[in-house]
Formats: sequence, C-alpha cells, structure tokens
Amino acid sequence: MRVSRKFILKKAVPVVVVAACLALSCHFFSTRVQGIPMFARRYGVPCSTCHTSPPRLNETGYQFRAAGFRMPEEIGKNSDRKNRLTDHLGFRLQPRYDARRSATATAVATVQQVKLFAAEGYLWYGPVSKYFSSNLKITMWPEASNETELKERLEGTIRFTYGKNTHFIDLRAGVPHPYEGFGGSETYVASDTRPFIQELRTAHFNQDTFFTPLGFHQQGVSLGYHYKRTTISGQLLGGLRLKADAAGHLEPFGRKEPFSKALGASRKGGPDFQLYVNQTLAHEGGNLSLYYYKGRSYLPRLDLATSSCAPLATCASADASTTTWPVRLAHRLPLAASVFPALATTSAASDPPIDLASLPFFKNDFYRLGFYAGYPVKRARLLYGIQRGRDTIGAGGQFTSLGQFAEAMIMAINDISAVGLRYDWFDPARNLNHNDMKGVTAYVNLWLHHELRITPEYQHLVFQQGSRQPNRREDRFQLRLYWVK
Repeated sequence: MRVSRKFILKKAVPVVVVAACLALSCHFFSTRVQGIPMFARRYGVPCSTCHTSPPRLNETGYQFRAAGFRMPEEIGKNSDRKNRLTDHLGFRLQPRYDARRSATATAVATVQQVKLFAAEGYLWYGPVSKYFSSNLKITMWPEASNETELKERLEGTIRFTYGKNTHFIDLRAGVPHPYEGFGGSETYVASDTRPFIQELRTAHFNQDTFFTPLGFHQQGVSLGYHYKRTTISGQLLGGLRLKADAAGHLEPFGRKEPFSKALGASRKGGPDFQLYVNQTLAHEGGNLSLYYYKGRSYLPRLDLATSSCAPLATCASADASTTTWPVRLAHRLPLAASVFPALATTSAASDPPIDLASLPFFKNDFYRLGFYAGYPVKRARLLYGIQRGRDTIGAGGQFTSLGQFAEAMIMAINDISAVGLRYDWFDPARNLNHNDMKGVTAYVNLWLHHELRITPEYQHLVFQQGSRQPNRREDRFQLRLYWVK
C-alpha cells in the first residue's frame, strides 16, 4: 500500500484537531490538574508545582527528584504523612500509532502501525527512611522498540541523601538513569522523540559504534552534590556489550543484564565514566549544563564483513546455539535503521548475513561532550544543545561527530500543555562528506485532566547518503497516548 505525504498529513490533522478539542474541553471542565498520581496522592499538589509541561520539570521538580522524591526540606526528617502503599506505586501505559513515508529518488516505502508501545510499573518511588529512598521501575515491551535496550528492562536505585535543603549529597547504587538533566538538558521531553544528539549513533562508513547518550541502563554508582542552584554529579558505569537477537541483528545492551550472553570480546567493555554539571538560571527551566561521557567498548570489525562473508553460504547458520552468529548489516547509514527502525527501508532485511565469529574485535575509546542551555521568555521555553564526540576507527585512527538542536516550546491550552517546534542536525562522522542528518519536529503535548496525555508529533527528516546518492527523505506522524495512574 502506498501512502503519500498528503495522505499522512490529511490523516494527522483531524487527529490533532480532535485531541485539541478534547484538551480544551478538559481545560474548561476541570479546574484542578493534579501531578503524577502517586506524588499527587502524597502531597495533593497540581502538576504545575513540579512541571512546566510534564514530564519536563521546573526547578521545584528538579530538586524534588534530586532529594530522593521528597521536598529538600524533608531530608533527615521523619514524615508525619500517612505512609500509604498507593502513594509510592504507579503505572503507565503507552499505546501508539505510527505512519511513515520514505522516499529515495523514485523509490517510495510506506508503513502504518498501531501497537501498545510500553507498559511501565513504578514499584516504589519515594523515601523509605529519613535519608534513604528508592526508585524502582519495570518496563515491559510487547515487541521490539526503538528506545533504550530493545527489550524488557528493570531499572532503579537505592539512594542515600544527606544534608540540608540548600546543600546535600545524593549517593545512588543500582541501575541509575543515564542522566536526568534540567532545562535544555532535560531527558524527559514533551515530544515523542528526543533530539538527535541524545538518540543517534555515530558511524564511520558501515562501522556502527552502537553508543547513544540515553540508550543504555547500566549497573553503576553515582554521587552528586547539590548546592543551591548548582549540581555536580558523576557516575561510574559497567559499559556497553553486544549480542545477536533471534532475527540475527546486533543489539547493544548494558552490563546490568547478567543473563544476556555478550558476543566475543564485547564483554570486556567498560568501565565508563559520566560527568554532569548544571547551573539553574530560572525557575521555569532556565539553565546551563555540561555533559561528558568517557567510555570504552569492544566492537567487531564490520568493515571487513563483506570480504569475510563471501560466499554467502559460509556465513549463514540456522542454529543460534553455534558459534556462528548470523547478523545482518543495515544499509549505508546503520544508525538510521538501528535507532529509528521505523525509518529503515525494506532493503536492510535482504542484506546478506555476516559471520561474526570470523571478525576481529577492536577497542573503541570514545567520548561525548555536550553543552545545553535553556531559558523561559514569557510563555515560551527556549532550548538548545550541542554535542561533539570522538570514536575509534576499526582500521586505525579516529573520527569525530557533531550535532545540535534548537527548540521552542510554547505553553498553550492550559497551564501544563504545550506546542513545540524543534530543529535537529547531526553529522555522524565529520571526516566523511554528504552524510549529515537534518530534521524538523512539530508536536503538541496535551494533558487531559490528571491521568491522560496525548502527544501528536510530525517529523520531516532528510538523510544524506553520499555525494553521488540521492537523499532519503522521511515524513513521520506519531500519536502516542500516555495513561498514568
């Protein structure tokens, strides 16, 4: 079935209009919008106490999260509130609709899909004593997803918080979130997708590096110090591993999965180090942030795959229990297919399998350095980020990557809903020409009462595929519903 760009927009516009009408009705018929239910049940406050447009945080919400999901003035004190179990438990469902049109010259591919994207349970978010707290979350994926680690996951930490409301330390152990951020660096976005620099992988020709700043939940420890409006935190993490899934594709994962068998030398990756520094400038998301990640991973020489897999019969294996792992290369830009699988063309599925057992591994010493900024101007929230990276080339030498985004989010409809526009640019390898990626994302973040969030999003993406190759253009519409309880 062929679906034109006009068809996608024609179908998308009525959905957005209906969602907007529902939101307006909610605004007029509901005088009080509560926060995330388990926190609202505990404190009885509206969402706007901690959020700009949820899940994005304001300064109160940022400090509340940093203090162990308690108000900073509560550190070291026994709470006089009734400690009900339902005040620390919650869940969220995310059904989702996708429509995509991909065009490269005269070749056009289209996809439409409806699925339950995720079901998430928040098992205990909040204090367990005067100084200790926890945040345990389990996510169930009915099928492969383009976010995080492509499967079910369990994340969370035990936290020790000590100090006063103006200055305290935050020590965590377990599976910490990659990094949480604030303002321009906030990882919880109001749209359905994050900026390119947080989601896309770097790649040199067909050598995928597999790492993304927000892609992996790894075992580790973190230590943070909060002084008034300044935060300095560091994490020591287990590092990146690789495995082959049932379909024969390479998948990266964090060391937190003790029952996942890593491929070859990839098990030697890590330890990695991450540093995050934030200076809050304004209550409604104003900030300056620095993000630095230094890692070490061991990757197969995919650049040798074509020669090591000829003829085809010597590479394939139907038995995944053998040492021959059938892995299929993505097309020329593997990061586009692996990070945005909905964008992958059908040609990737027909690529020849690769015998990883015959490929040598190399050590990738890499880093990512990012700067973020944000500032509120009346009802607008202006956000910006830029990130540079450096990775190792399997054949020898190094290459760098660079990307940036700019976003404007306007508070509209009610006090926590917003409309936004974001521009992304990303170059996965600076020493290669004509491989940039650009995108424009328009979204609406609609909150209906205190439990239902509707987020329609439209993206126009352009992927350069070489100096003599036509650009690949993607038009995507996504409608995601979030029901939290």
